[in-house]
Order: sequence, then C-alpha cells, then structure tokens
Amino acid sequence: DNAELINCKPCPLGCFDCKNDTYCTICYKNRDIYNPLCECFLGYWDNNTYRDCLPCPIGCYECNIPTVCLSCSGDNRNASKPLCDCNEGFYDFNRTFTNCFPC
Repeated sequence: DNAELINCKPCPLGCFDCKNDTYCTICYKNRDIYNPLCECFLGYWDNNTYRDCLPCPIGCYECNIPTVCLSCSGDNRNASKPLCDCNEGFYDFNRTFTNCFPC
C-alpha cells in the first residue's frame, strides 16, 4: 500500500540490498556483511561517500584514510611512517610493489 512506500528508508551505505535501514543482505564491491552492515575488506577504506570501498595505498595492509596506514603489508616496510614507507636501505619502485627491495 502507499503508506509503506512513503515510509521507505534507504539502505545503509555500502549495502546493495537490505531488510531495513540497519540490516544489509547484499553488499557492494570490496565489502562484506559484518554485524549486519557492510564493512570494507582489509586493504580497503570507506570514505562514507562511495558505495564501493577504495583500495589502500600499496604497502598498506589496513588503512582508514588513503594517507594513513594502520598496518603494513609486504617486507621491509616501516609501520611508524604514515604510508608504510620502505625501511632505510630499501626502495619500492615508485610504490608499485608490496615488498621493498634492498638498495
């Protein structure tokens, strides 16, 4: 009936389909259902604008914004640097590889 249509609410951000405004049933790309919302996979971040999660920079295992890594992936990366830059004495070919290589 028309009353039901007027009371429709959008699905939560990242949900392709939902039971209601707090319960996702299908997620968009690079997301999975978790408590019952669609959360980004590790290695992706959510800017709360796009339906799809966006990839973290190369070398980041986990990030919450594209310029701050929470943990690093690959070998010889420095987790104390915001983008998991290579450790001293190592390089990474302009951020094209996960691992850093000795100079």
